[in-house]
Amino acid sequence: MSKKLFLLLIGVLILQRFFHIYNIIEDAHSWRQYDTLFYAYDFFTNGLDLLRPSVAWLGNYKTLILEFPVISAIMSFMYYIPGPPITYMKIISFLFFLLSTYFLYKIVCLLYYKRLAQLTVITYLSLPLSLFYSVALNIDFAEMAMVLAMIYYYLIGYERQDLRLILMGTFLGIFGCLIKVPYMLLGYAIIFYFIIKEKRTAFFLKTLPITVIPVCLFILWQMYSMKINNQAPDWEFIPGYIKFINMSFWYFGDVSLRLNPVNWIKIAIRLCVNTISLIGLPFFVYSFFVRIKNKMYFHILGLGFILYVIIFFNLNLIHEYYQIPFLIISSFYISVGIDSLKNKFTQSLLKSKYIISAVLLLLCISNISFTEITNYKPDYLRLSASDFIKRNTSINDVIIASIEDTDPRDPRILSASYRKGWSIKTSDLNKDLLDSLKNYGANYLAIVSDKEVPENIMRYFNESQLKSEMIDKDKWKIFLFKF
Repeated sequence: MSKKLFLLLIGVLILQRFFHIYNIIEDAHSWRQYDTLFYAYDFFTNGLDLLRPSVAWLGNYKTLILEFPVISAIMSFMYYIPGPPITYMKIISFLFFLLSTYFLYKIVCLLYYKRLAQLTVITYLSLPLSLFYSVALNIDFAEMAMVLAMIYYYLIGYERQDLRLILMGTFLGIFGCLIKVPYMLLGYAIIFYFIIKEKRTAFFLKTLPITVIPVCLFILWQMYSMKINNQAPDWEFIPGYIKFINMSFWYFGDVSLRLNPVNWIKIAIRLCVNTISLIGLPFFVYSFFVRIKNKMYFHILGLGFILYVIIFFNLNLIHEYYQIPFLIISSFYISVGIDSLKNKFTQSLLKSKYIISAVLLLLCISNISFTEITNYKPDYLRLSASDFIKRNTSINDVIIASIEDTDPRDPRILSASYRKGWSIKTSDLNKDLLDSLKNYGANYLAIVSDKEVPENIMRYFNESQLKSEMIDKDKWKIFLFKF
């Protein structure tokens, strides 16, 4: 591949991201992004306490550990810079994505050759799931950067039997395990295969006390997280409320989920559309018939991904971004398929270059077009509601945010408002619930609805306690009651 084409495609794919770094959070899955946002905001307003991060939807209590919040801590410094903080946070996410891209390039160069590494990077940058989530307020590409960097330093560390490189890999592995340990399965799979293939078992055993540190720290962190999360109030009076302990049902799901072929088909379709793409699919499939040295490394990564899906099946079934680790696998295989075109036109090197260039352009254009159509959807209803709440309440007020499409873990209105409180379905509101939350510090109730306020709520408040505003052209209004 010519250097000019490589740099051109890289430039276009980077530029596309900068059309989506404006100061609002967009769907898909704004829910998880708002939790990341509020972690960062609370660090900014109440101090950088990595051991006690806060969510918006636990009232005045706030404290809940979802992951080791180092990425949100980094993002919290963006509030000190004049200008739009969410834009800056998206840039932080993108920088971590670029770091993951760099180490993917280094790994493919190490195990294969430069041209294939270039193709892999372009494909990785262009796939729909990477286009959107690389500038979302998710921690996933920061985690991928840690995993891929760990893989690279461990591989060259074991290859050279260099303890300093193993220490670097372990340092990165600590953050990988603490931030999002499921993704580490893929990393450890390829590392163990490399150790066995290259006959580095003796050096591995020598360094084992160092390399187990990330896993040990993860176990300690999990024990601490369970202890802290168990201290959350017992609010059984809130319908759907759960404490974040014993969450195996959420992470793993029931065995019956894995026995339902419909669920596997759903995940497979999502993988084809978002992490392989329709243009990339034939090259992905064809790559398995292409002979290439050291191909087993990415086969092992693929097996690691399958094991990861089987273990964390419920997460993969519910959330598309849990397929982000597959991007490193799919981008490699698609690139192997594309690179094989050069062997189909051995009599005309120039012709093969033009064909490969055309395929890459088609891949980039089609994936960008698809992602632009299917993603980047601002939730204007909740954004308008949160803007009204910000204008009519103070920063220390505690809000009950109510809309029918919600549950107690929903941060979308509260985090966007930079307010703490609770998220309650409108149909679950009643006098006893309001009395209880008032006793826990609630001083406003905000109802977002396309209907009139339920009569039992109107009887609870008087007219002087109500402010309302039309926030959507389809007759949605926000009703703000002061206790």
